[in-house]
Amino acid sequence: MAASEREVGIMRNAYAKLDNMPLSFGIPRYSSEMTDTDVEKYLYGDLKDTMRELRIKNCDGVSEMSLEEMHVENRVVYYALRRFRNSASVFFKFSTATDGKTIDKQMIPKMLLQTINEYDIEFKAWRRTLSAGSIWSMQSTVSTSGDYDTSSS
Repeated sequence: MAASEREVGIMRNAYAKLDNMPLSFGIPRYSSEMTDTDVEKYLYGDLKDTMRELRIKNCDGVSEMSLEEMHVENRVVYYALRRFRNSASVFFKFSTATDGKTIDKQMIPKMLLQTINEYDIEFKAWRRTLSAGSIWSMQSTVSTSGDYDTSSS
């Protein structure tokens, strides 16, 4: 099953966020010229995990440039980072040899875990704001004034 146009748009935004990190994950550099099939190949599983977690069947209802869209994109990045965390193909994009510093490659998974945790904390805080408002929005049907409508009896 192919992703919808809206889902591809969300995956492209998430792919661009991944590509802007100082780490590389063994996937091609993001380009707007990439085919939808290529974007799906690298991130569709992560989008599907996000959709299952949010209990949505498709992303057509996710408005462009909305807070919800940002959190869906960030959650796709979260799942991708979790998948990449212990991958041997994770490496720094930028050489630090010019400033004389070296990178301990064992620190990369720890740094990714910290980033993953930050994404998770932000997402969970956002989710709490959604559920709190929807639970307590019931209207009272009990009359407290003591006046009852008896005309329909």
